[in-house]
Amino acid sequence: MVRVGDRPLPAPPGVDRLVAPFVYAGPIRGVLRALKYGNQRATLPWLGAELAAAWQRARLSGSPTWAPTGPARVRRRGFDQAALLTRALRRAGGPVGAPNSSPDQWPPPHPVVLLRRARGPAQTGRGRDARAAVAGFVLNPAWWRAEPVVPARVVLVDDVVTTGATLAAAAATLRAGGCLAIDALVVAWTPPPPAAGRHRNGGGAIGPADTADRH
Repeated sequence: MVRVGDRPLPAPPGVDRLVAPFVYAGPIRGVLRALKYGNQRATLPWLGAELAAAWQRARLSGSPTWAPTGPARVRRRGFDQAALLTRALRRAGGPVGAPNSSPDQWPPPHPVVLLRRARGPAQTGRGRDARAAVAGFVLNPAWWRAEPVVPARVVLVDDVVTTGATLAAAAATLRAGGCLAIDALVVAWTPPPPAAGRHRNGGGAIGPADTADRH
């Protein structure tokens, strides 16, 4: 596994900080693809522990939520991988809590479902500009009708960030709803592609993610 380490990561527009334990290269790519496309969940406890450790190292705070995948994808797969990761974070000790709660408050038993995917074409395989044009979210009406308090701080959980369009669109919707601070916690960060003809000393440079994994 290639770890990000202490390097600061470029955050998508509207996101204050981007945190990831891994670079999207090598074995972690296979682990996440097996979860996302094969529904292989045996690694979820380990992934949740890695997210929880990254949360603690970065001293994140806020209400964890996720940028949901489209309903057609959920119906076909039977699950949303970002929701599974958020729940794995909670089970590993991640502070899934109520809006505006402090880290030392005991969290409620369920993650915070703040967003729904707006209707639109699928994101898989699209480039940055195309994704930004269609990556739409709306506030989850069930949550926003029931809760009088708008979360001041939110942490968006996802599996992979590549273009950042999905996280940027989710953040824009949350800020429109009143969220003031938004961080993102993902399992793996995809580095930008190397310049043409340039290679890392001692081997090939880490390449971009497969088009099927763009977020």
